[in-house]
Amino acid sequence: MCRVDQGRFTDEVTTGYDTWHDQRVKNVVCPPRNPSKHPINPEPQDVLLESELTRKRLEKEMMNMKRRHEDELEEVKKKTTRKVRMALEERDEWRSKFEKVNVANSSLIARMQELQSVNNALQHEMREVAFRARVMADKTEELRREVLLRDELRERLIDHLRMVRDQYDKVGFSFW
Repeated sequence: MCRVDQGRFTDEVTTGYDTWHDQRVKNVVCPPRNPSKHPINPEPQDVLLESELTRKRLEKEMMNMKRRHEDELEEVKKKTTRKVRMALEERDEWRSKFEKVNVANSSLIARMQELQSVNNALQHEMREVAFRARVMADKTEELRREVLLRDELRERLIDHLRMVRDQYDKVGFSFW
């Protein structure tokens, strides 16, 4: 069944579609000001309202999620900043301790070098003393041969010199 509408040739299907489209577009784009002039099928409007409510609910949920995410991100930033600050303070503390230990270590090394040179000088002097004692012991041995054995004083002197020589031999081994 065809009909002519404002100079256009249409059939019933096209007319029904045009009516449905006009109502739908009017409700969506520009709702009628006076509903009594333009009867509207309530079903498409309910679907539109339901989808609009769902969209708004989802937008609200997204905003809440975004807010929570931003709050959590801010909290993570604060915790991270706190941890970094603590790590930097700890690093500075260890650096300070290291510098103190390094200064003490340098001081100890200098003192050890000083003591080593003193020790070397003492060892040199002790070697000289040991050498002189050995020379004296050798001279004592020579003198003992010259001295007569009967004289008691000479015997004491010889015993004393032997004791000095024996002590030199004991001391001399530890330095040679």
